[in-house]
Amino acid sequence: MAALGWAAGRCSGSPYEYGCVATSSAAYLPECNAQAAHPGHYARMASSPEPWFTVRCVLKHEDFYEERLTLWLADDFDGAIALAESDAHAHAEVVGVEYVGLAQAFHLFESDLRPGVEVFSLIRQSELEPADYLSTFFDTGTELQQHSDG
Repeated sequence: MAALGWAAGRCSGSPYEYGCVATSSAAYLPECNAQAAHPGHYARMASSPEPWFTVRCVLKHEDFYEERLTLWLADDFDGAIALAESDAHAHAEVVGVEYVGLAQAFHLFESDLRPGVEVFSLIRQSELEPADYLSTFFDTGTELQQHSDG
């Protein structure tokens, strides 16, 4: 069975709507109120025995940005984001970088973490063609990554 989840986000303490993180620039969709639109999701989340969340925080190094995903047990999105932001600030201090204030959370509906479980998802509206979308958001040529031959 495929994992289900929903996202929430916050940028520099701005208010946010669950499931309405549109872009990393915190362009939230005010007309999207996922809690009202999907009340069953929140009932499942509240009754989940071990609600896991993944939170992506962005850190600024001297000349690059790092997107850091961390896994948390929390009661809700706010709790997961609070834990992740505290960790991001501590990590930034140890490493000597800046936490820029963006946190995006994803709720995992599965308490049994195993290979293949979806741990993060972000849906972004775009009219770009696939190649342009990838080169705009993911493969800009400035990533510090190793390429696979596969």
